[in-house]
Amino acid sequence: MELRHLEAFVAAADEGGITRAAQRLHIVQSAISASLRRLEAELGTPVFERRARGVRLTDAGRALLPHARAVLAAAEAGREAVDAVRGGLRGVVRLGIMQSQSPPGSRISVPSVLRDFRDRHPGVELRVAHLSGGSVEMAVQVAEGALDLAFVALHEGPPGVVLTPLASEPIALICAAEHRLATWPSVTLADLAGEPIAETPPGWGTRIISERAFAAAGVERTPAFEINDISTILDLVRNDLAVALLPAAFVAGDPSVEVITAIARDHLETSVADPDLRARLTPGQPFGCQRTLVSSDYFGAVQRAEVDLVTTPIDRITPGAVRTVDGVERPVDTIVLCTGFRAGDYLCGIDVVGRSGTTLHDRWAGRPQAYLGLAVPDFPNFFMLYGPNTNQGGNSILLILEAQSQFVAAALEAMGRVEAATVEVTTEAMARYAAELERDLATTVWTNGCRSYFHNASGDIVTQLPHTSGWYRDATASIDEADFTFGRGAGQV
Repeated sequence: MELRHLEAFVAAADEGGITRAAQRLHIVQSAISASLRRLEAELGTPVFERRARGVRLTDAGRALLPHARAVLAAAEAGREAVDAVRGGLRGVVRLGIMQSQSPPGSRISVPSVLRDFRDRHPGVELRVAHLSGGSVEMAVQVAEGALDLAFVALHEGPPGVVLTPLASEPIALICAAEHRLATWPSVTLADLAGEPIAETPPGWGTRIISERAFAAAGVERTPAFEINDISTILDLVRNDLAVALLPAAFVAGDPSVEVITAIARDHLETSVADPDLRARLTPGQPFGCQRTLVSSDYFGAVQRAEVDLVTTPIDRITPGAVRTVDGVERPVDTIVLCTGFRAGDYLCGIDVVGRSGTTLHDRWAGRPQAYLGLAVPDFPNFFMLYGPNTNQGGNSILLILEAQSQFVAAALEAMGRVEAATVEVTTEAMARYAAELERDLATTVWTNGCRSYFHNASGDIVTQLPHTSGWYRDATASIDEADFTFGRGAGQV
């Protein structure tokens, strides 16, 4: 058997088709087909069933696959051994990792490990993958030779796979702050009977641990959501739609903030080699405290030879230069002032007068508030889009605007049904919503000593929504007519 024939066979098996196999190997489809025909002729039996939408392994093909992978891996190992003798370790390492591999409190930071390995062995290509089948699928791929090694959460693996314990961590129950179990000092699995559970798919380590624990305790589980994304599971829990059983590292403080912080720091360490520059690029406040910047080329830009990142405060502007407090003057041609803006001054320059003759700005008195960010008592027929506390730290405002537009349309339809001339949110509804908003804002990173344009002069958070776009979409999906009064008289706004 020729290696190229086996390589074509493995590629077609992995990709499920001739076309994708050719794309993977960067050769024409006819070459893949020819290699497969020669391989089948040599074996005396088909290895694939040809179908209109791809290929499927025959029994013979399934028997051949692990051996073909082993032969290709051995050939690659031989090339790497020769390369090492010629000077320097070379080759490819194929690594499988779990989702959210490095939460806070974890003793293993995969990006840091990969960075250190790259620095020691620059001639080795790293190929990292996260498989949807979780730990079980990755262990199988290691056994078959598709992966060289993998991080998994398993007590036992398939034959031929050696498991080496690296770290252990307790599993914690995660629930919403308002959940009935949130204040309990301890919880048993029996207490979770009938509780809707958000869990990872079959084959993931946490799912396997959970299933075994419930079975051993004789308690029936109630899986309500099966999600292959940890962030979405946490979001479901925050909205009290389910509870979850996850590693304890995810519940130290605000899980999403800490997990993202760990990812961001690892990315910075991987992208910027100079420790002094890394220190200047590291924010002094928690992630999300200020507006989040997403960029693919920022770290590369600040490392260019003609760029100097200066974080020393400015003392003064002199003719043709900028002088910092350390006395250094840097000649400049152009100065761009990025001094921010007052995002909390809603409807700035516009006077909106309510039923009692009070203007909207006087009513707010520096603290803008609105029911769902849309309506204010004493201001009939008045709705605003992108109003107080409807901004988000990391999502598109278009989702919020669409939800608000649909809510206003629903309010107009309600007016038509009751033949009303005015619609106005009640004082009670406004007070209830404001109290809930303050309660939920108190759990966010923005209340942790942050200073940004999210706050007004008194320190109140007047721009940010402490919830997801999905939460807001659901909250505005329909109008609760009990929260509004409908009048016959004309509005004065």
